[in-house]
Amino acid sequence: MRTWPEGFPRRELWLVGAAVVLGIVVRLVFVAATSGHQLAGDEIEYNIEGAFAAAGKFLWTTTPFGIPHETLWKAPGYPAFVGAVYELVGSERYDRLFVVQAILVTPLVIGGIWLLARRLLDPRLAIWAAFGAAVYPFIWIWQVRLFSETLALPIFIALMLVVIDRVPSPRRAAGAGALIGALLLVRPALGWAAIGVAAAWIVAAGPRRGLVFTALSAAVALLVIAPWTIRNHVVDDGAVVLISIQDAAAYGTFNDEAANDEKLPWAWRPAPKRDLDVFREPKSDTQLREELIDRARDYIADHPTSVFKAAYWNGLRRTWDLRSSEEGIAEGLNQGRSKAFTRVARPIYAVMLALALYGLWVIRRRPEIVWPLAAMVGSSIFLYASVSSARSRAGFEVFVLILAIAGGAAIAERVRSRRANGAGSAGRASA
Repeated sequence: MRTWPEGFPRRELWLVGAAVVLGIVVRLVFVAATSGHQLAGDEIEYNIEGAFAAAGKFLWTTTPFGIPHETLWKAPGYPAFVGAVYELVGSERYDRLFVVQAILVTPLVIGGIWLLARRLLDPRLAIWAAFGAAVYPFIWIWQVRLFSETLALPIFIALMLVVIDRVPSPRRAAGAGALIGALLLVRPALGWAAIGVAAAWIVAAGPRRGLVFTALSAAVALLVIAPWTIRNHVVDDGAVVLISIQDAAAYGTFNDEAANDEKLPWAWRPAPKRDLDVFREPKSDTQLREELIDRARDYIADHPTSVFKAAYWNGLRRTWDLRSSEEGIAEGLNQGRSKAFTRVARPIYAVMLALALYGLWVIRRRPEIVWPLAAMVGSSIFLYASVSSARSRAGFEVFVLILAIAGGAAIAERVRSRRANGAGSAGRASA
């Protein structure tokens, strides 16, 4: 287990500061270059809820029936942040929000990745990771778009700093639980991070003590979430909804349209023909959730293998972008990314993923890293069976970047070693 040094060298801190400045510049240049960005996907809903919040109606929306109401539609964390920023800078132009996000969140992301890489690798490679976080597209894109990953990413990094390669203690387990609760209140889809916490505690402390620490983390996470569950109960007439009705999303995948789509098999759709009747008559968020969940469950009961098929197409292929460039570009447009950005970013990601896989091989004898990461990836495949995209990979991109640095450094070291051996052999031969 690694421990922190008492202080960091001044030169290292200056370099990290330079990486932060570079990262902010990259993000602000992108904001300027894409001024007038048209909202897409979840950006539309976050903008609606943010505008309501700025007007004094926190977590109100008109979705899906066009009727303004207090909603359970989304987790509260990011709409609250958007509303606060809109209150300060106005909601007329999203560019102002993106500028604020770039300035406030970028130092947290880059600094957090530097600290995590410093522990998992070494100070020299951590500097490379900081500069990588400044420029790697699938790290910085979230700070300049209207998605909850803006806040979820720094919370996720903080959680990994608390648990990965750390000696567990009651205080640390409680801190991890608080961060899990905060993460779920911002982006429930990153719930697989809790599986990684459990794996980290078990590896570090053994099965028995590890499960005790896991139970403590889970209890604290539930305490953090509980006030919001109570709020949902009050708002929607006795509803029992932990965070939001986003868990009803399975309806969009588990239906005949998605199953039989030859071009985009098992891709999520917002309004399958089977469910159009559900959206015709206005109803409460809870009633809508129950009807949609029932239809998804009925479909799965009639087609048990659909879970594994959807996990393959969504949890594996779409999450990790193992698909055609045409589908990747089309998805990018639905996630607020231009064709130009997607065409540039996807090849960079492919190289980074290849280097990361090699980096994983390099550190394969470090169970304190490998097993939590394996647990998170494995659980995410099924958690993302209902709906997934490259956006779902946001948390994992932190490890893609760090492991790619490790893999690239190992390759560079092997090249240097071979050259040195070659030069030595040539010298001996000439002598």
